[in-house]
Amino acid sequence: MTTEETSSSTATSQQQAAVESQQQQQNDATPAAPIKPATPSSPAVIKNNPKIKVHLVAVGSAPILKKNKFLMNRTDNFGVAISFLRKRLKLNNNNNNNTSTSSSSSLFLYVNSAFVPCPTEQIGDLYDCFGMREELVIHYSLQEAWG
Repeated sequence: MTTEETSSSTATSQQQAAVESQQQQQNDATPAAPIKPATPSSPAVIKNNPKIKVHLVAVGSAPILKKNKFLMNRTDNFGVAISFLRKRLKLNNNNNNNTSTSSSSSLFLYVNSAFVPCPTEQIGDLYDCFGMREELVIHYSLQEAWG
């Protein structure tokens, strides 16, 4: 190679490096547009869909419901789901002062087979955090199924 060719190739590589450096600086200086996921709790969704589909799944020896999907209000507490399921399964209510208490009066409800929410939790909040495939899955059992 001649000196002229060497200096020309060096200049070309320096130009390419300068262009790449400028592009990198522009990429670093341009802030990425914030990503806003579509959340089920957005006002438009709440206005159009104030009800949530709740899917009740039997676990262990719990009786299986003929109809296992129900609509509940977003503002209903989880305690409403507990009372509703107790009535559907015809279980004794723990609040009754009946002297006859059977072991079948126990009822355990789990969200996504993972945890037991507080009875004062709102169904809408549980759905926003743990809803899958446009429904809130609640597993129920007559014995403790998950710790």
